[in-house]
Amino acid sequence: ADLLAELPDAESSVLLELMEPEESEPVRRLLAYSSDTAGGLMTPEPVILRHDATVAEALARIRNPDIPHRIAGASNGRNSVIVQGTNVGGPGVNQIEITEFTIMGKHGPAPTLTSSPRMIDTGTGGVQTLQLDGGPARAGDFYFLAASLLNTAPGIDLPNGLHVPLAPEGIFVFGLQAEPAPFAMGYVGLLDGNGRATAQLSIPSYPEMAGLNLYHVFLSGPPGSFDHVSNITTVSLH
Repeated sequence: ADLLAELPDAESSVLLELMEPEESEPVRRLLAYSSDTAGGLMTPEPVILRHDATVAEALARIRNPDIPHRIAGASNGRNSVIVQGTNVGGPGVNQIEITEFTIMGKHGPAPTLTSSPRMIDTGTGGVQTLQLDGGPARAGDFYFLAASLLNTAPGIDLPNGLHVPLAPEGIFVFGLQAEPAPFAMGYVGLLDGNGRATAQLSIPSYPEMAGLNLYHVFLSGPPGSFDHVSNITTVSLH
């Protein structure tokens, strides 16, 4: 479309007539837009995904060799997107760049559970530190951390409607047993005056665990009930 837009109207009309209808129609639509607008820069063959698609699914879809175009962020530091593909900008135009657009997003709820590091070497072992932050409104609430080496699905639905994203057959909780677990500190307790707590898990040298993921969530609430389930954190064992 960009190439035809630079030609005299008579010549571009001849070329459009020589094209197959299914090829010329999207080009005609693009030519209706000024070359310095988003409409004049866009491709008529976008990658379409479901509204709930994950980032991994989107990347896999874009990288699919059956999709004729690909989108890549520009490396020149500008607010731009490069779209590449055969004739993506019209006959012989295999790359277009979209600039001067606005990236919009929205803030989601802040995670109430964070952990570090993200990876632990099972050959040497290591310590995972977990930071709980329920906010001042949860000051003094009882909490406990639950963990699983199996999976996050299907999870557990609590009677009050909360969902615990850990596989029920693989959940273990340190600190609720009669005998204390010296390798797991702070897994059960009360949130402080700011609604915070810190826990640590010492993971021994055990190469047989390599390739597993360790998942954590924490539950908290007033004594005798739970009204909060945190986000899930993951540490990869390698």
